[in-house]
Amino acid sequence: MTEKYKVEVGGGDNSTDTIILGTTTKSTGRKGVKKVEFIETTVADAKNLIDKSLATGDNATFNQIINSIGPGYTMNQYKAIWSRAVDWASYSKKNPFDVLKSDNFQAGVLSSYKPSGGDGQYKPTASVRQFTPSQAKTAAVEAFRAYLQRNPTKQELDEFTRDLNAAAARNPVTTVSKIVDGKVQTTTSGEFDVASWTRGYISARFKGEADSLATRSREELVSTAKSYGINMGDAWYQKAGNQIMKGQDPEKYLDDIRKTAASRYSAFADRLLAGDTLEEIASPYINAYASVLELNPYDIDVMDTTIQQALLNTDESGQNKPINLFQFEQNLKKDPRWQQTRNAQQTYSGLATRILQDFGLLG
Repeated sequence: MTEKYKVEVGGGDNSTDTIILGTTTKSTGRKGVKKVEFIETTVADAKNLIDKSLATGDNATFNQIINSIGPGYTMNQYKAIWSRAVDWASYSKKNPFDVLKSDNFQAGVLSSYKPSGGDGQYKPTASVRQFTPSQAKTAAVEAFRAYLQRNPTKQELDEFTRDLNAAAARNPVTTVSKIVDGKVQTTTSGEFDVASWTRGYISARFKGEADSLATRSREELVSTAKSYGINMGDAWYQKAGNQIMKGQDPEKYLDDIRKTAASRYSAFADRLLAGDTLEEIASPYINAYASVLELNPYDIDVMDTTIQQALLNTDESGQNKPINLFQFEQNLKKDPRWQQTRNAQQTYSGLATRILQDFGLLG
């Protein structure tokens, strides 16, 4: 049997004073003989024992403390009761577990804490987040710039702050904790989603303005895609425009356009992915086209059939190999439209003159 010893420790009010948490025994190697070892710690460390046992997964120590206090208290109550027990142990020269069992402690301290319920279930705690004027202003400015591309007016800012806090009050964060197998399990519900609320607020409160911006975003995407020589389709433009209006980064959709263009015009993939538009890449072809057929270069875009044929030309293996510029110009002179140009007329006139001169019919 292990002998029981009365341990005279503690008695101070300094957090570095040592107290005894309990005793352990181990064999000395001789049959029937045990050696008593005292587990000592500082008052400060003892007070943090609940947090330490949770952090390190020391369920045995955690359960020992919880079971010594009794079921049904909140975690904050358990910590407060344990801290008081450690203080009493320091002054009375006992260990905290003995203190918890004492009638004086149970009557003088433990009775002042009311358990919230049985089965280790704690009362739910609800907290409401309220935004300061500065926090609300930051959220409002970000939202208005993202969705409406402008800053809010003072009146809009005041209304936004009022409605934001009212919505937050209707959606408190509820926390419920309970002890399961010696571990605290905490569940949280009802957290207020500021980003989601803001999107809905802007969409409902400024619907006409937001719809106009969505339309403008779609039109800009259509124009951008055209400059890359592709058409992403009405459904894609509709979805992308709406998402940009809701705060999605436009770069995501510009990247989709660049990747689609790089796949179609593989010979220029590197330049397209680097940010060059097909209009910029095809500029020499457009200028040659305009010059040879005597057209306004601003009336020609990369979706023109003649330009498309030149850029999408393939070699014998089926790989994208654009027609070189010289051959492109020669092909343009085979176009019936070239016959109607002054360049063609001058070319034919000069040719006729040389023929007459060759036959001596023209001096």
